[in-house]
Amino acid sequence: MYIDAEDQAALAEMRFVCNRIGKSGGFTDQEKAFFDNIPLQRQSFIQSCCHLASQEFESTVLPVVNFSITGRGKQVVMVEKEEFKIEKAGQKSTTSSFENTGNELVREQLPLILSWAMSIHKAQGQTLDRVKIDLGRSFANGQAYVALSRATCKSRLEIKNFRKDKVKTSEHVRKYYESLG
Repeated sequence: MYIDAEDQAALAEMRFVCNRIGKSGGFTDQEKAFFDNIPLQRQSFIQSCCHLASQEFESTVLPVVNFSITGRGKQVVMVEKEEFKIEKAGQKSTTSSFENTGNELVREQLPLILSWAMSIHKAQGQTLDRVKIDLGRSFANGQAYVALSRATCKSRLEIKNFRKDKVKTSEHVRKYYESLG
């Protein structure tokens, strides 16, 4: 399922439905006011989605992820679970049916790569495929260089709070490189 990441109304409606997961009963006054502002042609669809959401358990809900895809902009995607069948060690299956042999395990997972924040110091020495850097609180000589040099390409580098005064070089290092000519 794809939703335009720029369609704020559709994203708000999706959040509205997601907030109904596992909740039975009617809408609160705030929810009713939001629902009444949904265009009439979509209200019945949203109502049906809310009904289905109220019957779901949080453990069965799939995530909706806002991906930033190089060259294609942003895309909102509902990520579905993938099944990976694994044969137990030392036992070979003689039939093609997994359920009948008992020799296989099935692992379900969401095919997403985890991402996390780290300090510039922690990132030092690493190569990172996609980098978002906030230079607003950089304070040490060379810190901006270390942060920027972690990225593998400019197209997947995002810099926030850049100011020229945040790019600092040690006077000792500057003199050394000047002496090299």
